[in-house]
Amino acid sequence: MNKLSINKTLSILLLFSVSILFSTSAFADYKIILKNGREFVVDNYKESNGKIKFYREGGEIEIDRSNIKDIKKVKAAISEQPTKTPTTTATESPTPTTTQAKEISSISLVKKIEISGIARPEIVATDNRVFVVYLESSMNGNSFKVKIYDNDLTKEIVSKTLVSKTSAYGNPTDIRIVSDGTYLYAFYEMATSDKSYLFGEKYKLDDNFEKVVSQGPIVQSVMFRLAQNGDEKLDDPAPMIEGSNIYVMTRYKSSYSQSGETKYRLYKFDNNLNKITEFGLDLSAYADGGARQSSIIYDNGYYYIVLPTSTGSAINESAPLSAPADILMVKLDKNWNVKESKLIASESGYTEGYVTGLKVDDKYFYITYNQVIFGKEFSSVIKIYDKSWKVVLTEKYRTITRGSLRPSLEVTSGRIYAANEKEGDKKSEIYIFDKK
Repeated sequence: MNKLSINKTLSILLLFSVSILFSTSAFADYKIILKNGREFVVDNYKESNGKIKFYREGGEIEIDRSNIKDIKKVKAAISEQPTKTPTTTATESPTPTTTQAKEISSISLVKKIEISGIARPEIVATDNRVFVVYLESSMNGNSFKVKIYDNDLTKEIVSKTLVSKTSAYGNPTDIRIVSDGTYLYAFYEMATSDKSYLFGEKYKLDDNFEKVVSQGPIVQSVMFRLAQNGDEKLDDPAPMIEGSNIYVMTRYKSSYSQSGETKYRLYKFDNNLNKITEFGLDLSAYADGGARQSSIIYDNGYYYIVLPTSTGSAINESAPLSAPADILMVKLDKNWNVKESKLIASESGYTEGYVTGLKVDDKYFYITYNQVIFGKEFSSVIKIYDKSWKVVLTEKYRTITRGSLRPSLEVTSGRIYAANEKEGDKKSEIYIFDKK
């Protein structure tokens, strides 16, 4: 596998080093040799403000000059480009309507509420309602439920059970949701002691929250805690709407260290959850380490996947955040060919992961994810980017010293809703921010 990974400084004992995937280009005539021993050939480059910049298949790559040992002029070479195209291509669909946005200079916290006894909250907001879908545990097993509030979270309108434990499929475990403004689509995992199953459901966004369609099991795999390299993992499935099509993205188990492969699987449905196709997506040429909790969205003719990419070795292969990681954005065209890849979060000293919230409007991309310093800090962060993926605003909105967090995100024309669970405590917080 031919890659370039970017290793950030996690402490003064770790040396910042850089390596990125690319293949030798026809007529290339510069060899760039990194201090970590990796080398690659490019057709041209430029140096500015202590940075070396060049273009490859994934877009513009930028490396600190201090991480480069030497640059040599070499003879032209020809090498085969890596193949990354999935087995099927997506059909044309209408561009979905995005939230109308105003310019953002800051966000201000309006309210924070705490809900005890719930886990993994996901949020969808309309003009006058907020829908919180979550996991609840009891003596009789787990269940997925919804609480419906007014848009200020001052009044709970109704609470309803959506999915409960069954003898055939076991306990509900993870759920992710997405909305087109009229309907909410939920994809969730259920698991027995040795197997896991993926389901999808469609609900009407009103106070009755009526189930319109139920689909599944869509796929069966091994229970996620028992997954071995190459097994499909169904926990934290990432949904996406593209016009009249609905997608859900799962991932494959691999080492979280840099040597691991970053592979996903996508299932495509119509808007009544009738399956159209499925295909694999291998991003190992652009990201390092096994695929982890990620998010996907469609905007203006392109798919965007925001995911962790490893920058070091995993301490514990059962814990995704044990591998040092940054956050990577991968942009793909309608045929699922990568058009650009770019690091969008790389804070020195932090491990970054759990990218479980990604939204877009006509001006900005919004993500939420975790920043971790093991043994010291677990924080959830909102970042807002312009349409070139330049950072506009960063808000660290929850920090704890023990345990871990799982964030989610919703964006309306004037507000940002963020939900977060402290893993293990089953105690969730929901935040409302006004855009300024």
